[in-house]
Amino acid sequence: MLDIDLSEFKCPQFFVQFKWHLLQADKAEGTIRFHHLGEQDISDIVRYLTLHNYHYYSQVTSQPFIEVSIKHV
Repeated sequence: MLDIDLSEFKCPQFFVQFKWHLLQADKAEGTIRFHHLGEQDISDIVRYLTLHNYHYYSQVTSQPFIEVSIKHV
């Protein structure tokens, strides 16, 4: 699993960094976990993942993250 910390980024770099790392991870099969701050708006990320049919899991706790499964069929 690849862990990426997006907590230091603000819009629009937050989404740009997410998308860049996701595209890099898409070259291999596996799981990528994006860590973020609770106050960061992840709605664009969720919309992107849903629109492109990615399987993901989002956890909003003291250390929130979005975990995305990369599977090539």
